[in-house]
Amino acid sequence: MPRPLMDAAGAFHMAMRRPAGKFGARKQNPHRCVSVVEKRTGAGASAHDRRKAMSIVRLIYVRVPADQAKQAQENWKTKCAPLMIQQKGCLTEELLRCTDAPGEFISYSEWDSEESIRKYLETEDHQEIKRHNRNIRGAEVSIKHYELAR
Repeated sequence: MPRPLMDAAGAFHMAMRRPAGKFGARKQNPHRCVSVVEKRTGAGASAHDRRKAMSIVRLIYVRVPADQAKQAQENWKTKCAPLMIQQKGCLTEELLRCTDAPGEFISYSEWDSEESIRKYLETEDHQEIKRHNRNIRGAEVSIKHYELAR
């Protein structure tokens, strides 16, 4: 059963677990709304470690005005993602861009545990990431955590 969590900003999300490294290839779906923009892998995560452990997938859904999409993507790639992937417990980080709706993104990250996410949310780096995106007016953000359903 999913357990509700609150992040440092008070945003509600559900925490769920899934086996790390089991994402695999996906069939192309013409109705699917995302494309991979960038992926980073944490230096401390070996493939063996990722297969053994359960990980938490953290999705941050972001919608910005279409005319600010380029700035939002640039903020994430140059300022936010490098900070996030350095965090202890962050295994991978990807930015997905919606191909059907300009201005919609998903930040996809895998973490080794809920505890690592909680610790990250208390860091100055997390506050810095939030500050980097304050120049995007009208942004809507929703954060959720998932695990593999068994």
